[in-house]
Amino acid sequence: MNLEANKPTGRAHGKCILIGEHSVVHGTPAIALPAGLFVEVELGDVAAAGLSPEFSSWFSALAQKHVDYPWVPARIAGDLPQGSGLGSSAALSVAALRALDQLKPIAAANLLTWADEAERIFHGNPSGVDVRAVLADTPIRYRRTETGPHIDALAKPPGAWHFQLWITPAGDSTATVVARVSDSLARTDKISELRLAADSIAAAEAALMSGNAAALGAKMFDFHRWLARHGASTTLLDQLVDQARQGGALGAKLTGGGGGGAMIVLAPDADWQPPTLPSQVDIRRFSL
Repeated sequence: MNLEANKPTGRAHGKCILIGEHSVVHGTPAIALPAGLFVEVELGDVAAAGLSPEFSSWFSALAQKHVDYPWVPARIAGDLPQGSGLGSSAALSVAALRALDQLKPIAAANLLTWADEAERIFHGNPSGVDVRAVLADTPIRYRRTETGPHIDALAKPPGAWHFQLWITPAGDSTATVVARVSDSLARTDKISELRLAADSIAAAEAALMSGNAAALGAKMFDFHRWLARHGASTTLLDQLVDQARQGGALGAKLTGGGGGGAMIVLAPDADWQPPTLPSQVDIRRFSL
């Protein structure tokens, strides 16, 4: 959906976690991809319906300071689903800031700082991975450290990579699932379980960077089983992963917080069609 061009507009893609969600809370890396689904924002005088009042007030004050006019995000469009762990709030913030940048350039460091401020409005104490993945054009490796997020941009993977996002109804909150996974790890051999997770993540990154789609897909299936074992999945997500495998997908797993929401599927080619899925599942496609 395109917005009118008579007012400043900006655009930003979403993100998805390829591998490493939940284990990243306990020290492993996670690999995130720029998902080719977008949010577009047009600035205006009246905030879009449903926009967070706190975010609208913050952005208006920022715009007044930056360009001497209290612009707000007035129209929001695009194909990036909200509430599915795909970075929709970070994409909204970056798209709005890029619209403001059309009126007066914003330094890259300021754009990052301001987008992080916006994420704190939406999420309180975010990890920082969403904003950085939304700003990146290639995959990133993210790790939490005592001094803050450590993020490395990875090279563009060789070859063509075709992904599908299967969007299911939202379920438990991310905070609830994080607590459940943490409790599960505490009841098991946590060191061994995190070592298994870290080994899968490292192998997945190596497969991605070498263009080995089959090896990446195998690690995606492995990591979904790890997440399911520790309470991050749902019966529906488990069934969909099995359907994807049986239908010829190279890999599939939940993505993001789990407990419902989205899963990511690695398709063998751009024309691959998934098996018949339940009516509540929405499919979005993107490629690297």
